[in-house]
Amino acid sequence: TTKLNNNDNFTGEDNHKHSRFRISFLNIENFVVKLNEQDFVNYIKSFDLFCAVETFTSNQFDFSTLFSDYIHFHVAGKKLSVRGRRSGGVAVLLKKKWADLVTQITCEIDNTVCLRLDKAIFSLDKDVLFLSIYIPPYGSSYYRQADTDCNIRCLEDFVLSRLNTGDDCYLMLAGDFNARISDWNGFTGSLHDDIVDEDANCHTERKSQDKTINQFGKVFIDFCTTFQCAPLNGCHSGDPHGQFTFMADQGNSVVDYIVVSTDLAQNANMFFTVGSRVESQHMPLHLYFLEMDHNEETEEQNQPEEVLTAFRWKQ
Repeated sequence: TTKLNNNDNFTGEDNHKHSRFRISFLNIENFVVKLNEQDFVNYIKSFDLFCAVETFTSNQFDFSTLFSDYIHFHVAGKKLSVRGRRSGGVAVLLKKKWADLVTQITCEIDNTVCLRLDKAIFSLDKDVLFLSIYIPPYGSSYYRQADTDCNIRCLEDFVLSRLNTGDDCYLMLAGDFNARISDWNGFTGSLHDDIVDEDANCHTERKSQDKTINQFGKVFIDFCTTFQCAPLNGCHSGDPHGQFTFMADQGNSVVDYIVVSTDLAQNANMFFTVGSRVESQHMPLHLYFLEMDHNEETEEQNQPEEVLTAFRWKQ
């Protein structure tokens, strides 16, 4: 039974009030420039774990000036040509109070930060292997210098290598995968799902405003199927329509996802939303892990249905 909060009146203020651990992911499209806005800096500081991709940052960038209460994990952007600007780049900021419960894992995939998050953070039975990642799009000049035509394949190899070492962790990814998957549902493994679980009295369908599946989307679906994980986008009352995560003059799409192991979703009390910011053409993704009351099992039975709906995903 998942404990995804399904209350449509559950507000952002409630998220901060009741959440134990707050995650934000955003393709920022040039981190340094956006940090000139104090409102954006304050927004970052409202999260325990903030992940930014396409930062375009160099190894010399100093995070400590603005974020002294955070430790940072940083992969610099790369220049794909001599005269061009940097491309890609990932920055993950973690509040120092969680530092003893987080370990960085070596990962050689470009534009990727990998962390092991201790189970105590989430009150889970297993640790979480967390990756913040940027996948350059299909046809990008990046792949002219790479050994692959899609970095999602490299991601698959990396996760498989971790599993082969006996690393028994839940999986969580926050990234811009440049993958469009229409309304494919990782919890049921189907397109255009509308499955009703009468016991839970809810729909487990996935909605998406993006009706396209592209080439990277097919690879991404294979990845999720292989590792039994699923995007949270469009599966939750915080994102009931599967909101576009990228909006530009040339068109809108869903390419940014937070993905979790289906087993993690069954054991975690969490709330997912797609936010709205003006700093980027991409929308931020938010995942709140809610506080677990010690009398929760007893109290949950007495709660009104609209306060908490338990999702039982059928696999």
